Amino acid sequence: MVRTNLIFRTELPNGRRRGSSPVTGKKNFLLVDAVSVPGVWTPQLPVIHGDALSASIAAASVVAKVHRDSLLDGISRRHPAYGFEQHKGYGTPEHWEALRLCGPCPEHRLTYRGVVPDPSGDPPEARPARRRG
Repeated sequence: MVRTNLIFRTELPNGRRRGSSPVTGKKNFLLVDAVSVPGVWTPQLPVIHGDALSASIAAASVVAKVHRDSLLDGISRRHPAYGFEQHKGYGTPEHWEALRLCGPCPEHRLTYRGVVPDPSGDPPEARPARRRG
């Protein structure tokens, strides 16, 4: 990917979030890797480089990546033109080319810069990022 910091969406259909709800018993707080998870009412402790500093965060990171890879293998079977099984959703040149040729599939986030073609015709990696705020 013209690698940017992506946060894989983990919302469940009923609005709960994976990672905070399947744990039983009283939760004092959640350790999270670098950024707080919006919409979770349990106190959170964001840890910069958390996967390197916390065995719990590192283990959760591995579980999340294995789950993501499994989801993307299924998406790849439904939408083979995009090569999700190879790039796992990262914006590789091959992924951007598939988007250019085929347009976004239902699994693409249309709000992600470059997924919807820019009227200027510039490829996504050539455009400056939009300023927020």
